[in-house]
Amino acid sequence: MKVLVLLAMIAAATAGHDKVYRWTDGQGAVRASNSLAAIPEMYRSSAVEMRVENIYQTPQRQQRGATARGRATIEFEPSDGQMRAMARFDGKASRMAIIDTGSDLVAITTKLARALGHDIAKCPKTWIATGAGRTQVPVVTLRSVKVGGAEALGVQAVVMDFQGRGSVSAIVGMSYLSLFVFEIDSGAGIMTLSAQGEQAPFGGIAP
Repeated sequence: MKVLVLLAMIAAATAGHDKVYRWTDGQGAVRASNSLAAIPEMYRSSAVEMRVENIYQTPQRQQRGATARGRATIEFEPSDGQMRAMARFDGKASRMAIIDTGSDLVAITTKLARALGHDIAKCPKTWIATGAGRTQVPVVTLRSVKVGGAEALGVQAVVMDFQGRGSVSAIVGMSYLSLFVFEIDSGAGIMTLSAQGEQAPFGGIAP
């Protein structure tokens, strides 16, 4: 069961327009990254591009002007099937979030959106596809989304209240994650995020 959970978690990393590759390292650990160049040359030829349907997606995913900086390491329990971390929004509200490579978007709850000062009634709306079908939701632009030291500026997010997520107030999806080079190490239970040009060599720590 543990192996199936690990594979399901990594398989979800093919959301959005990014290509995500899976390979097995010399210790037998399954790894995934959205950067083919980040995969060690000895494993690159065996890396497999993964394909899976998105959990939350919009047919017109346009995000212009978003930028990223910094690095972060997120630790998770592989058997849980979820990656959770504290995320800081607009520099003023910290909330528990699910780091979800299977979601095309960042999603925040109505309560969090209002805490950040957004007037939901005046926000533009878009249609998104979920497991329950298509639904229309408000869209906001977040000035900042920061997980650890990895900060993205100008990130689009949808406002929706999701069920069965416990105390979670946000889903940090690919509209944030795709701004970074990321790697998932299923064996160690670690996900690393590095802004372009700041990533460390495979298995190393950036200076």
